[in-house]
Amino acid sequence: GVITVPGNYLSIETSGNVVGSTYTSDVDSGENEYEVDTFTEPTPSPTPTIAGSPTPSPVPSVGPSFTPAPTPTPAMITIYVGEYSYPAFGGEPSADPSASPYSVAAGTGCFELILEQAVGGTAGQARSPFLKAHRPSFGPQARRPNGDDVIDNAFGLGEPNEGENDFAETLLDFGPLTSLSITGLTPSTGTGTFIFSTATSTGVTGSLTITGSETFSSDSLARFRFSGRFPRQTLHTLGRRGNR
Repeated sequence: GVITVPGNYLSIETSGNVVGSTYTSDVDSGENEYEVDTFTEPTPSPTPTIAGSPTPSPVPSVGPSFTPAPTPTPAMITIYVGEYSYPAFGGEPSADPSASPYSVAAGTGCFELILEQAVGGTAGQARSPFLKAHRPSFGPQARRPNGDDVIDNAFGLGEPNEGENDFAETLLDFGPLTSLSITGLTPSTGTGTFIFSTATSTGVTGSLTITGSETFSSDSLARFRFSGRFPRQTLHTLGRRGNR
């Protein structure tokens, strides 16, 4: 259900690979993390002062024509949707070590797993150079501490359900996921687990359930994102974590 505020809630993100009907997080990626945030009501924004009528900008001149780039190889994007759940746990705020320890009640949230593959391919097919170059257009490229230039074929996000609200968030804690896997992955099913540890809670184990999916071509991705069908929280998280 929709979260209540104020409260502390868990988010997760994962980068890895789908092979057959199994997703496994990539242990060499820096994109497998848990995050704990405090959600509160947002502070109302002040009413802007309306100034006088702006001076119209000059109409720009039309520049020379250009030759468009070759049409890239198309790809398929599948977004699996479902839910993640976790037990109660506690920790110490890594974002502010001087703050008091925190606690998080057992909860659930919305989960999305984005898989990219060649058109007509099977789950787990390797990316082409085009897909690798265009990864930042819809999700953060997997960060690898050892500097390897390798790209995973799937990226997952789990966030608390804010409903139609846009609550304020304050980061309390974050750290690596020990593991995350999903088995029995089909267009409408899949189950999995994820494990992480905080400063005071070891081996916290959550669960994942896939309940549906949608597949579309990469050339329709922009239309999908800006039609309002792409989850608002997913776009918010991609930007927030990519800039953290």
